[in-house]
Amino acid sequence: MIVALVFAACVTTEVQVVSQGPESERLLAEGDAFFRARGYEDALDTYKLAAFAAGTEGNESRGAAASAQVAHVFAILGDFDAGRPWLARAIENATDERADAWTRTLLTRGVYEREQAGSAVALATFTELYDYCLGRELHDRAIQAAHMATLVTDGEARVRWARRGIAEADAAGNDRWRLTLWTSLGWLLEDEARFDESLEAFRVVRRIAERLADEHELLRADWMVGHAQRMAGLALEARTTIVRTLARAERRYTEHGTANDAEWIAHCLRELGELEASEGRRAAALVLFGRARERFIDARIAVLAPRSLALLDARIAELAGDVPVTGGAADRESR
Repeated sequence: MIVALVFAACVTTEVQVVSQGPESERLLAEGDAFFRARGYEDALDTYKLAAFAAGTEGNESRGAAASAQVAHVFAILGDFDAGRPWLARAIENATDERADAWTRTLLTRGVYEREQAGSAVALATFTELYDYCLGRELHDRAIQAAHMATLVTDGEARVRWARRGIAEADAAGNDRWRLTLWTSLGWLLEDEARFDESLEAFRVVRRIAERLADEHELLRADWMVGHAQRMAGLALEARTTIVRTLARAERRYTEHGTANDAEWIAHCLRELGELEASEGRRAAALVLFGRARERFIDARIAVLAPRSLALLDARIAELAGDVPVTGGAADRESR
C-alpha cells in the first residue's frame, strides 16, 4: 500500500513536459496525467505509445523516460517480469545528461532492485538518485528518492532519510510534500517507540494542514494528534482532542454523507475505544468498537482497505475474550 502511494507521486513536476511538440512528448505528458490519477491501465497503454513514438522520432532520451514509466506501472500492478525488458531498454538509453529520463530510470531501477536484489542494493540506487538531484536542485525527485529510501532502511537511518525529504520539501516550498513527509515521519517515530517525537511531528502536520485550509487534512491531522497523545500517555489530552475531532467528523457526515467522513468517524470511535480499554472499561470499549465497525462498513472499508476492518475485528475478539489486552496502535491503512 505504501509503495503504491509513493509511486503515485513519482511523476515529477520538476521537469515540465508540455502537450505541444512531438507526439512522444504529448503522449508522455498524457501518461503522466493518468499516472498521477492512479489510472494505471490507461497510463500503461499511453506510456507504451510514447515509447514507440519516441523510437520513430529517434529520441532515445524520451524513449528511455517512457520505457522507465512502463516498467514502473508494471511494478505497481505486480508484474515485474513484464516490466524488466522495459526497464532494460530505459537503462540502455538513459544518460545522466538528460535529467528527466535519468531520474525516472534510477527511481524505477531502485524499485526493481528492492524486489529482486534486496534493500541494500536498492538503497545504493536511491542514494545515487538523491545525490544527483541534490546537486541540480531537482527538489521533487530528491524528495521521492528520500521517501523511497525510508522503505529500504530501518531505525535511525530511516528517520534520517525522512528528515532529508522534509529538508527538500522545505527548499521547494511545497506544503503538500511537507504534509506527506511529516506524516510519514510521525509514523516512523511511533514505530521506533519515540512517542513524544511522533506527537511533535503530527503537531507540525496539523499546522501545515491549517495553513493549507484543507478541512479533510485538518480532520486527519487532529485524529493523528489525538492518537499520538494516547500513545505518549496523555490520556486526558487525547480524549479531549478525539472528542472534538469526532464532533467535526459527525457534523461533516450529516452535511455531506460521504464515505470519507464516515471513515474518520470510525477512526475516532476506535481511538475512544482504545482509551476506554486502557482504563479497564472493556464493555464501553466494545460498544465504541462496534460503532466504529458500523461506520467502517458505511465507508466501504471492507473493499477499499480491508486490513483496517480485519484489525478492528481482531481487536474486538481480543477484548471480548480472555486474551490479554494490548495497547492498540493505528493501522497503516489509516495512515
